[in-house]
Amino acid sequence: MKCKILVKLLPIFIFYMVVCVVCVEKKLDHDQLRYAQHAKNLSQGFYAPSDSLFLYSGPGYPLLLTPFAVADVPLWWAKFLNPILLWVAICFVYFTLREYMSPGMSLLGSYVLGMYGPFLVEMTKLMTEPLAIFLIAGFCFFVVKGFRNGRYRYILAAGLFGGYLILTKIFFAYVVTFALIVSILRLRWSISCRKMILIYGVSLFFCLPYLAYTYCLTGKFFYWANSGGLMLYWMTTPYAQEYGSYVDPRRVFDDERLHQHREIFKKISGLNYVEQDEFLKEKSFSNIRRYPGKYLFNMAANIGRMWYDYPFTYKYQRPHTLFYMVPNSFLLVSSVFCLYPLWKRRENIPGELLSLIFFVLVFLLGSLIVSTDTRYFLPAVPILIIMIFFTTSNLLKVKLASENL
Repeated sequence: MKCKILVKLLPIFIFYMVVCVVCVEKKLDHDQLRYAQHAKNLSQGFYAPSDSLFLYSGPGYPLLLTPFAVADVPLWWAKFLNPILLWVAICFVYFTLREYMSPGMSLLGSYVLGMYGPFLVEMTKLMTEPLAIFLIAGFCFFVVKGFRNGRYRYILAAGLFGGYLILTKIFFAYVVTFALIVSILRLRWSISCRKMILIYGVSLFFCLPYLAYTYCLTGKFFYWANSGGLMLYWMTTPYAQEYGSYVDPRRVFDDERLHQHREIFKKISGLNYVEQDEFLKEKSFSNIRRYPGKYLFNMAANIGRMWYDYPFTYKYQRPHTLFYMVPNSFLLVSSVFCLYPLWKRRENIPGELLSLIFFVLVFLLGSLIVSTDTRYFLPAVPILIIMIFFTTSNLLKVKLASENL
């Protein structure tokens, strides 16, 4: 039975491979160079240089790339892992949906996810999104199986997927921690919270070696990365023509429109990345206190960037924005449409789905605090698809009006 389903999903994989063969470039730039460098560092026995303390992101994705670095294979070849990761993610989503609905609806949901256009953009890059999508789809599958079957091996697998997701996208460390605290507080009122506490606990426990490493490097507990200060700084910019989007610090010295920020970045140029992060966080909190209205305005702009890849600071509108705007409009409207029936029938919704919906809401709302864009939004898509198809299949009934009316 499972083999038949995989065959039915195989056209998506073939399509993905064709896209990669046609569109993959050997050139690496921007964040791709950072992941490649971290992979080379790991192949040499360390992750972050001890002098600069460069911990901009977690080691999850560089660990995946390390075998290529060890074997001295050009890292652009690792881009061909992306179709595999995304296709397996779609298979995970199919088997998750199958727990609640017919094979036909489950297959439809899988194809809707598989044909989600923005996935194709990230598939041809050496970026974390395909791995994060794979991990969150696996996380959903094992959470659902763990709740419905009660077997602890599924609970453990969900925790491991969650832990590797944290190491891949450090922001999920805060999502998991917040969700864990809420689950503990609700322990008296929800049996589901007990299993989620175990899952979140395993996820954080899985990250202890990395936290031990960052403590040895920085002397700070629960230290995940030093990119947060920079992302928060740009989010809290008080200037009228700036909308809270991330700007490469090197551009500050080249673009006259960003001259207001030059003094800040000159001050931190001689500091290591931990000290830079602390300085920028202090400046960001100062901006929030002094200009709370502008921070709220930037958060509203963040919603646009998350769903529609617009607006960005000092960037003109670009046609490729439509590539995000069209599919995400359907996704946003469908998600909002689901909220009322989900709330109305909340007592009848399985606890594992409520937990996943809460998880994705924490992620989406938390992402508004710092600068974000559509790329960071993509890991939420599998959960949103699961939520939409569960709602339409189990909570809604469409019926034509009587012909006599």
